[in-house]
Amino acid sequence: IKGIKTRKKLYKFLSLLLKINRMIQKQQLIILNDQSNNTDKPKIYAVTHVGRYDIEMAIEGVKESAFFLMGDPGSVYKSFDGVLLKANGTIFFDTDHKNDRNICKENCIKVLENGGNILMFPEGAWNITENEIVMQLYDGAVEMAIKTGTDIVPIAIEKKKKKYCMNIGENI
Repeated sequence: IKGIKTRKKLYKFLSLLLKINRMIQKQQLIILNDQSNNTDKPKIYAVTHVGRYDIEMAIEGVKESAFFLMGDPGSVYKSFDGVLLKANGTIFFDTDHKNDRNICKENCIKVLENGGNILMFPEGAWNITENEIVMQLYDGAVEMAIKTGTDIVPIAIEKKKKKYCMNIGENI
């Protein structure tokens, strides 16, 4: 929660770093459509989860600072990615423990109540199936939105090799 205003100022720099990294990796981000309403109130960005680089694509694509929810903190421990995620604002939690998920939800509510945005993957896991466009969604985003009066902005990401296509829906 500390540093929401600082992170909002830092976002443009972090976004530029992500864009440079994307170009070095020869990845492409295409925003097909953006129907989101730019309001002054905080938002919950609910993104489909297709694999490793969709986190970076989503952070860059939403075009504003948002605390990211991460259920596997060990994968970025003591790494450059971890430093960037911490600078961006990340709420780590253990997806296998109900109590930890509830603490995470309460932390998200505090961020929203203090003017920060949340970026999350409500499927909870990578969806690598070709036959299921969206897996079962967990209801945490809806609970947080109701409790805080926050909009949910749905985002779909599709990946083919190094090309990421993003469709940003209308605020709910």
